[in-house]
Amino acid sequence: MSTSAKLVAALALGAAVAAPLALAAQTSGELRTETINNVTIVNGGVGIDEAGLVKSMALRYPLRVVISGRGGDCHVGDRMSISRAGRLVAEVDDAGPWLLLDLPPWPTTAAASRDPSGMPSPRHRTG
Repeated sequence: MSTSAKLVAALALGAAVAAPLALAAQTSGELRTETINNVTIVNGGVGIDEAGLVKSMALRYPLRVVISGRGGDCHVGDRMSISRAGRLVAEVDDAGPWLLLDLPPWPTTAAASRDPSGMPSPRHRTG
C-alpha cells in the first residue's frame, strides 16, 4: 500500500472514530454541580439520557425542582433563585429543567424565570 493510500485510510479511520464522539458530546449534555452558601445544586436534565441520570440521583437530594409548562413539557429557566428570610442564598443561570438541591433545613423560597425580561414565575416555599 502506498504512503498516500495509508494516509487516506488513517484519516478515514480517524473520522469514523471521531464522528460518534463529537455527536455524543453535543447530545449528552453535562450535569453541573456547584455549592453556593451551603447549598449543593445539581443542574441539568436536558435530553432523555441526562434526565434519566438526574432522576437516578434524585433520592439523595431533599429538594427536587422540575421547571415545566402547562402540558408537562420541561423547560430550561433563564434563572432560578433560592432565598431564605428574604435574602438571596444562591442563584443558578440556565436552570433546569431539573434541579436537585441539598440545603440546610431552613424555610426556603425558590423562584424561576423563563421570560427574557426576567419576570419571575410563582414562588414556591419549603419548610
